Amino acid sequence: MFHTSHHPARSFICCAVLLLLGACSRHAVMLNSKPQVLSAPPSATQSASEADQPGIHANAAGPDTTEASAPSCTPVAADGVKAVHATPPASQQPDDPQKQKARALLDAGIAAYDAGDYARALPLFEQADAAGHLKAQRYIGLMYLNGQGVQASPDRAFNAFQAAADRGDITSQCWLGLMYENGTGTSQDMAQAVKWYETSAQRGDLIAAPAMTALGRLYESGKGVPRNTGTAIGWYRKAAATGEKDAIDALQRLDAGTGTRH
Repeated sequence: MFHTSHHPARSFICCAVLLLLGACSRHAVMLNSKPQVLSAPPSATQSASEADQPGIHANAAGPDTTEASAPSCTPVAADGVKAVHATPPASQQPDDPQKQKARALLDAGIAAYDAGDYARALPLFEQADAAGHLKAQRYIGLMYLNGQGVQASPDRAFNAFQAAADRGDITSQCWLGLMYENGTGTSQDMAQAVKWYETSAQRGDLIAAPAMTALGRLYESGKGVPRNTGTAIGWYRKAAATGEKDAIDALQRLDAGTGTRH
């Protein structure tokens, strides 16, 4: 009978060989495997307009609709520049000290608002309103409508727009029309929506253009008024003549659909 020798050196060599074979096997597996790619989780910062309101600001292909983007009463020129915060030239600045104070408070509020400092903006707008500036309630309405520095409250937004609209603020008159159209902060009332859009549109300039575009949209779709493409095009043309982007886009969309120039 033969006895196997358990020499320490021989045992060490056997272990080394086994370890080397194991390492090579693992290396071969890695070479033949694709790297793992971790997929990013869905964005937690997706805006409400993207997540909860299909069709608004959507870029997906599909049939043309009247509302290619969310309707707004903020005037935007064809170059994308907003005209709502334009400060009147010095020649148009008020001479009355009280009006100058109100204007200074409003301008300070707008500066804070545009900088995202809503905690500072709101009291300035409230002071400007108390001093008699007709536009102050518009900004208060926007803050409550969008929940900017305050708890969103469509009812308070509606009341603020109503107050400014009654004082003659053109942009607030348009916002009031939009609130009535959509039933936001009030019951839907298309007669009131058309009334306030028409009131806002009367001046016929870029500030009034969103209301003209809104009327074009209503007549194009037949929402609250008899559907009339000709009347819609007329309103779009008036708004486009001021350089308003949405109206220009609407006319181009209609051109593409009919093959005729408006």
